[in-house]
Amino acid sequence: MFRNYLILALRTFSKQKLHTAINIMGLSVGLASAILIFLYIHSELRYDSVFPKPEQTYRLGIRIRDAQGNVNVDPTMPGGWSKRMKADLEEVVEDFKHLWIGYPTSVRERDSENILLTEELYWVEADIHKVMYFPMIKGNPETALQDPNSLVVTETAARELFGDNDPMGKEVLLKHPYITGNSEMLVTVTGVVRDYPENTSFRSKYFLNYYGLKPYFNFGPNGSFEQFEDNMTGGPWVMYIQTTEGASEEKLRQYLTDLKDEVLAENPQVREQLAGGSVDIILRNVKDIHFDKDVQWVNEGSGDILYIYIFAGVAVLIIVVACINYMNLATARSARRSKEIGLRKSLGSLRGQLVMQFMIESFLMVFAAFLASLLLVVIFLPIFNGITGKAIVFADLWNPQLITMMVLLLLFVGLASGAYPAFFVSGFNTILVLKGRFSFTKGSRALRTALTGFQFAVALFLLILTIVVVRQMDLLQGSRLNAGGDQIISIRHGGSADMSRYQAFKNVVMQDPELQQVTLCNHLPRLDYFGPLQTPYKFPEVNEEEYNWNTFNVDYDFPSTFGLELMAGRFFELGNVSDSTSIILNETAVRSLGTTPEEIIGTTMSAPHVNGYYDYNYERLRNGRVIGVVKDFPYKSAYQAIEPLVIDPTPHTIDRILYIKLPKGKFQEKIALIEQKWKEVYPGVGLDYWFVSDEFGRMYKAERRIAALSRNFAGLAIFITCIGLFGLASFICEQRTKEIGIRKALGATNGQILGLLLMMFLKLLLFSAMVAVPLAYFTSGKLLETFVYRVPLNPDTGLIGVAVIALLTVFTVGYESLKASMVNPVNSLRYE
Repeated sequence: MFRNYLILALRTFSKQKLHTAINIMGLSVGLASAILIFLYIHSELRYDSVFPKPEQTYRLGIRIRDAQGNVNVDPTMPGGWSKRMKADLEEVVEDFKHLWIGYPTSVRERDSENILLTEELYWVEADIHKVMYFPMIKGNPETALQDPNSLVVTETAARELFGDNDPMGKEVLLKHPYITGNSEMLVTVTGVVRDYPENTSFRSKYFLNYYGLKPYFNFGPNGSFEQFEDNMTGGPWVMYIQTTEGASEEKLRQYLTDLKDEVLAENPQVREQLAGGSVDIILRNVKDIHFDKDVQWVNEGSGDILYIYIFAGVAVLIIVVACINYMNLATARSARRSKEIGLRKSLGSLRGQLVMQFMIESFLMVFAAFLASLLLVVIFLPIFNGITGKAIVFADLWNPQLITMMVLLLLFVGLASGAYPAFFVSGFNTILVLKGRFSFTKGSRALRTALTGFQFAVALFLLILTIVVVRQMDLLQGSRLNAGGDQIISIRHGGSADMSRYQAFKNVVMQDPELQQVTLCNHLPRLDYFGPLQTPYKFPEVNEEEYNWNTFNVDYDFPSTFGLELMAGRFFELGNVSDSTSIILNETAVRSLGTTPEEIIGTTMSAPHVNGYYDYNYERLRNGRVIGVVKDFPYKSAYQAIEPLVIDPTPHTIDRILYIKLPKGKFQEKIALIEQKWKEVYPGVGLDYWFVSDEFGRMYKAERRIAALSRNFAGLAIFITCIGLFGLASFICEQRTKEIGIRKALGATNGQILGLLLMMFLKLLLFSAMVAVPLAYFTSGKLLETFVYRVPLNPDTGLIGVAVIALLTVFTVGYESLKASMVNPVNSLRYE
C-alpha cells in the first residue's frame, strides 16, 4: 500500500511541475533559514562551554560607586581573593588568575627585526589547564608553563612568528612599557595550543608564566612580587574559581560580602577613598558572561539574550510563512484533483486512506525541500559566517541537540503544511465532485485569505523592524567622533613611544601637505569598560564641591580634527601659553554646575596632577580657566547617557592615542609613509594602528551582526511570501479564466482586468498593515528602549514598509495577472 501511495505522489509531482517547484523552493529556503538561525543560536548559547567545567566555574569582578553616584564596574580583582576563597571554602576546589595587561606587547623572534604588537597575551598561573580550556597539541600541559621563562603559543601565533618552522624551543623577545619596564624579556616556546573558538571569553594567542615578571615588574620602593600577587586591595587580575558540583552560589556571594567588609575594616585608607560611596564584589558563572549587560567582561561588545529570542521567533515565523505557502497552494490546486478524489471515494477509498495519501505527499515534499535546504546551508554557510563573525562548519549540525531539532522541525513542517489540505481534500462530496459541481466553500476561501494576510503581516512586520534596526545602527555609527572615522587612523602612542618625541613625529608627518590633521587624545571611542577617565575638579567661583568628571587629555587641535561644535568661548590655540592649563567643558558639565555656557567662560578651575589611573597628586594642583563649551557628543556607547566631560590639553601619562586624518583614495600610500616616519622617530618601537570607524564597529559588533541578520532574514521571509503569491496568483488567474474572457468580451480593458486582480491582493495587504504596523512599532519601541540615543519612530517607517511590500506584490502578482488579461476571449470562453 505504501508503495502505491509513493508512486501516486511522484506521479502528482511530475504532473504539477511548477506547483512542485514553487513548494520545494519556498520550503527549502524557509528550512535553510531556520537551520542557519538555529546554528547561530546554538553557538551563542554554548558560549564559554569549552571550559572543562563551565557550570562550576565563576569569574569575579568589582563594582565601585563614588559619593557622586558614578559607577565603575571593573572585571579585574586584587590578586589575593581567589587564593583566600580556596583556603576558606571547601566548595572552592581550584582557583586561577592571569594579569590584565591593557596595552600591546612587542613580540619578535630573537634573531628577527619583525616586531609584532599584540594585546592577546596573558600572564598566567602554571596550572592553567586545571580550570581553563587549554588544548595543547605540542608540549605537556602539566609542565609547559612551569619555567618562569616559558611561552605557549596558539597555532596562528606560531605561524605569525615562525612561518612553517617548528616553534618548539624557539627563543622570543617580549617588551611591554609597564609590565617589563620597557626591557626585553627572553622566553622559550615550550608548547603549542589549538586556536581558541570564537565563542569563548577566554581567548588569547600567547601564554606566559607570570612569575617570569618578577625581575622586571616595578612594585614601588616597599613592594614585592608576593605582595602584588596576594594583595587584597588592588591589582589587575582576571580571576576565576572552580567549585564543587552543586555548590551554593548564595553561600559564595555571602562569603564575598563578608570578606569585603573584613578587607575594608582592615584598610582605613580604602574606606577614606570610598567615603560616601560603596563597593560590591560580583560573582558570575562563565556561562552567563557573554549575555551579561551589567559588566563588560571582555574587550568587545557582549551578546544580548533578547536577540536570541527575537531570532528564534524569526525562524518560527519564516517556517510558518513557508508552511502557509504549501497549505494555500495545496488547497487551491485541489480543484484540479477533485474528480480524482471523487473517483477514488466512489471506488471504495476510505477518508483515512485519502488523508494518508496527501500526508505522504506532504512529507515527501518536505523531505525533498529538506535535502535542498541542506545544500543551501552548505553553499551559504561561509557568507553566513562572514555576517555573524562565527566559525560554524557543516559538521556542527551533527550533534544530538541539533539533530533532534531538525527531526522535530521536519515533523512540524510536514504536519503543519499537510494536515489541513489532507483533511480538506479528503472531505469533498463525491456526488457533487463527479457531477462537476465542485466549488470552494466560503470557509475555505476565508481561511486561504486569512493565511495570505498573515504572510503579508509577517513580511511587513519584519521589514519595518529591519528598517528601524538599520536606522539605529546608522545613528550609532554616526557619532561626532566617528564623522570621517573611515579616514582617521588611530596609532597606539602611550607606553613605548616617548612623549618627548611626539612633536617631532607630528612635524615630520605634517611635512606632507595632505597630512595636516595630526592630534592626540585618549582611546576613542570609550568602550563602557575601557579603563577610568575620571579626574577630580573644583570650580571655586561656582561652588565648593569637587566633581569627579571624565577627562579627555588632548593635543590643542583635537576639537577641530574631530569637528566638535562650539557653543560658547573658543578652542585651544597653538602658541597661547595660558591655554596649557585651560579646559573646555561639554554642555552636560555646564548643566551640572547649575550655570550657562556663557557664564562659565573665564571661571577658574583646579585639579590635582594625574600620575596614572586613580593616581592623583594633590600637592601639585593645576589651576586654569574654562575657555570653551562644546555641544554634547557620545564618547561612550549609546547604551550610556552622556556624562560631564572635561577636555584638557595635557596628554595622559599612559592612555595616549595618535590620530591622523588620511586623504581619500591614498590610504596605503600614506600609511606606508607614516610607518617610515615612525621608524625614523621611534626606532625599535612597534607600530599598532587601526581606523576609528573600525573601533566604533567593534564597540557595536553585536548590533551590526543583528542588523545584517535582520536584513537578510527579513528579505528571505519576503522572498518566500512572494513565491507563495506568485503561485496563488497563477491559480486564481487560471480559475477565473472564463470570468476574464466574459469581462473582455463585454469591453473591459487589459488595465481594468489587471487592476481587478491586483486590487484583491492590495486590499488584503492594507488590512494586514492595520495589524502589522502597530505591532512592529510596539516591538521596535521595546528594542530601542535599551539605547539612550535612539532613532524616532516616524510614520515614514511604516509607509516605506507598506510601499515596498505593495510594490513587490504588484510585480509578483502583476506578471500572472497581465498574462491572464492578455489572453484572447475566444480562447478563454472555449475553456473546457
